Amino acid sequence: MKVSKSQLVEREGIAEIQRRVNSTFKWLFREQPISDCGIDAHIEIVVDENATGRLLAVQVKCGSSYFSKSNADGYIYRGDNSHLDYWLNHSLPVIIIIFNPKTDECLWRQITEEAVKRIKKGWQITIHRSNIFNKKSLSALDRASWGAPYKLRLRNLQIAKPWMNALQAGDRLFIEVNEWINKSSGRGDFIIRLSSNGKEESVANWPYLISPTVTYEEFIPSLFPWAKLTIDEEFYELYDKDQYKNECGIYSSGLGDYVDFTHSFREWKEENLSTGIRPFCDDNEVAQWRLELTLNKLGKSFLRLDNFLLNT
Repeated sequence: MKVSKSQLVEREGIAEIQRRVNSTFKWLFREQPISDCGIDAHIEIVVDENATGRLLAVQVKCGSSYFSKSNADGYIYRGDNSHLDYWLNHSLPVIIIIFNPKTDECLWRQITEEAVKRIKKGWQITIHRSNIFNKKSLSALDRASWGAPYKLRLRNLQIAKPWMNALQAGDRLFIEVNEWINKSSGRGDFIIRLSSNGKEESVANWPYLISPTVTYEEFIPSLFPWAKLTIDEEFYELYDKDQYKNECGIYSSGLGDYVDFTHSFREWKEENLSTGIRPFCDDNEVAQWRLELTLNKLGKSFLRLDNFLLNT
């Protein structure tokens, strides 16, 4: 039986992607034997040699023709609406990978409504030159396995709904953070505490979070887009006053106490402390934070919309 050139090229592409996934990523690659609907394989994310159950559906396109149309950002892939509709409604996040065996160039992009552009005959997507399908894409592919950005943001709001309801009912919510400031990975651990009727309890514990590219002043609020974050003023004041005394206090060893201060506490705070969120303690190893969360406009709007959808 004669084998067409296109079939051989297709098999070459599948084999190369499987090699990269298995050997370079150390993830699992499962080819799908029936690809009529445009899904060639599933990739399962593996963390510390443990399969996570999080999957990516993959469409592989192999050949130099997929690199023939380009713009300033990357290469343009065009497809028909039947495939797009299937991918956008798929139960798994879908990525497309293009591979040029002549140059070894291999790029990818997640298929989402935001990424595609509808055109007169079908649709198109730009696969960025920076989206190289290699080890540097591990973090981005891992994020993609959680789902499309729209669905992921909605899911995160739904997960946080009990906390939002508690705040709306008059309870208080705090986050305590230990930031390992000498670690280039941006490692930290987080505890969420709920204060209700004068009693405080831990309701969530994230022992290992990483923010290697942004500061914690940016990273922490990004985890709670539905909330306004402020320092726990009463808690921080104890630490601030100790620092104030060390820097501005005039100490009498004879009396065993401070007898005067070079500045007032208010003046010292205005000159030395940030008005935004900040750690209350920093010993050059670990920075410690305790922040209070209150509902912002997004949080309040989500609860109103959620109530409408549930009760209408």
